[in-house]
This record gives sequence, structure tokens and C-alpha cells, in this order.
Amino acid sequence: MKRVIFVWIGILIAALVQVNAQQVATYQSLDGTQAQVAVVSNGIMMQLDRQQPFFLPASGMQNGWFYYATQAGGAMFSADMQKMVLVTFNPAATVEFNLIGFSGGGAAYSVPDGNSYRPMSSGRSRAQIEYDIRKTQQLLEDNKRNLKNLQDSNQSYTLWPAYQRMIRENESRLLQLQQELRNADH
Repeated sequence: MKRVIFVWIGILIAALVQVNAQQVATYQSLDGTQAQVAVVSNGIMMQLDRQQPFFLPASGMQNGWFYYATQAGGAMFSADMQKMVLVTFNPAATVEFNLIGFSGGGAAYSVPDGNSYRPMSSGRSRAQIEYDIRKTQQLLEDNKRNLKNLQDSNQSYTLWPAYQRMIRENESRLLQLQQELRNADH
């Protein structure tokens, strides 16, 4: 057991050394929680409010968002890296963060002020995005209705968390699409 602990500590120290050599992005939530994020081999290292850092493996990209996830939760980053959404499953929570700057890697970078900064445009037409918004809203309403029916009839307790997760994902997707619509050119 001691050997496993020493190996784990060694891996963590090696990862932290690698993080310190990398460029670190700092995100902040509305409640003031800060997240330090650095890309490492096959994933990211994240530290919330200077607590114990943790690793999230890369899970891919979908709908313009980069995903890093485990069974306990995960993080999603917008393609322009301005937004991060942190999701945990136990307890179930979703927290949105905004980029406040970069440090390390030999250069410091701050996010430009709101007057001069314009996020990257979507590349999709407004009609395409509005179609996706309508479909996502419909899916969200269906999932909420199905969950309510199950809860009202006290059935399928094991499905409740799945519907709650799908509702959170739909709400997050809806926020992403609305942001994409605001940035659409045509």
C-alpha cells in the first residue's frame, strides 16, 4: 500500500512540474471560485481555489466544445477558450467559469476588455443555429416532462439521475447555442 501511495505522489509531482512549465489558464466563476488549468499529456490538470490538483483525461470535441471527463464529472471548454463549464455528478452541480488570463510559458496574457474583444464567429448560419436551438429546447422539454412523470408516479428511481444529467446537458447545450447565435455572422 505504501508503495502505491509513493508511486501516486511521484506521478502527481511529475504532473505538477509539467504543469508549472506549461502555460496556465485561469478561470473564475460568478461566485469567485478560481480554476487553474494546464494542458498535459492526454488531458488537463486542474486546481480549484488552490486545493488538491486533479487530472481530467481528454474526451474529444463536440459542437465546438472541448471535453475532458471522468465518471465523477468533467469540464467543457469553448473553442475560443473564453468559457469553461465544470460538471460534477455527486453532488450534481454545474458551474460556469470565464477566462480571466493566462500565465507561465514565458509570457503573460490577459483577456482584452469587453469593448475591444469580439469572440470568434461561429461559421454556421443563423438558420442552422436557430434550428439546433429549437431541437435542443424540444429535447429539454421532453426530458423534463419524462422526469416529472417518473417522479409523480414514483417509478424508475434509477432513471431519475440519467434524466437529470440529460437536462443539465441540454441546458448547457442551449447556452452554447445561444452564445454561438450571438456570434454568428450570417
